Amino acid sequence: MVNNPYLDFLASFGIGGAHPGGMPLTIELLQTITIKPEHRLLDVGCGTGQTSAFIKKTYGSNVTALDIHPGMIEKARARFYHEQLDIALVQGNAEQLPFNDNSFDILLIESVTVFTTIKKSINEYARVLKPGGILLNLEMTANDWFSAAELAEIQRVYGIQEVPSEEQWINYLQDAGLTVTEVLNRESVRQKSIDSISEFDFGKLMDFSLYTKWMEHINLMEKMGTRLGFRIYKCIK
Repeated sequence: MVNNPYLDFLASFGIGGAHPGGMPLTIELLQTITIKPEHRLLDVGCGTGQTSAFIKKTYGSNVTALDIHPGMIEKARARFYHEQLDIALVQGNAEQLPFNDNSFDILLIESVTVFTTIKKSINEYARVLKPGGILLNLEMTANDWFSAAELAEIQRVYGIQEVPSEEQWINYLQDAGLTVTEVLNRESVRQKSIDSISEFDFGKLMDFSLYTKWMEHINLMEKMGTRLGFRIYKCIK
């Protein structure tokens, strides 16, 4: 069971596109690679299943959707059932993926790895990816140096262990045996995050603790500005 109030907030309100750029950026990102019907694709941290559903309907690939949060699994299951989509749905941890080695042609991860023990998760991505397979990893990235107090605030609000720089992310990926072929998009999280949460309904906001978490997120985005950014790391195994 996941224990992260920020992720509880996203799950409680069924926010399926909280990553920077939301679904429009996901669609743009998917267009940078070739996706075929015969490809096996793993959506790590699928959330409500929005991205998995789009991929299945658009490309017809063999899609597996994985998330650790039971609330997200419930919402993804309802989405796939309602849209009559044949998508394998698995509750599991990115740090210990329940799949065999060399199982997938494509891995898509959108603002998930930073919420885990990063090195463990990336090693798992490399393990389940087929030789020649493609990894797309969109992650929060430090654009600047943070003081100890600032880093502690980021860690507290999001329940994360660290905020790697672009260089640190690349090192993690390379250490796992992945080749970073391209690093895309250098805008700030603040520029892309608020508009991306298109499914949010403030009328549902009854739990004060979740409201507090939402406001902490908003205030942090305003405070950090362009210093807290994101990147899309494209890799091949």
